[in-house]
Amino acid sequence: MDKCPHCGSAKGLYSKYTLYGLQRYYGFDGSCEDSMDNAYPKGGQILYCQSCDRVICKLEDWEGEQNER
Repeated sequence: MDKCPHCGSAKGLYSKYTLYGLQRYYGFDGSCEDSMDNAYPKGGQILYCQSCDRVICKLEDWEGEQNER
């Protein structure tokens, strides 16, 4: 697959997921750091077109197609 079957865009794909366990640390000086040591994603199994936001395919199907190349 090299373009969206809906709109024809070649911009790319994206997935939607929620990141759980992300820790954000704040310094007294206003600085901020994120720690992803214990973070894990939930979702992200469906890929969408970056241009038209329509569903393209399942992530596992796309990964399988990429491995065949």
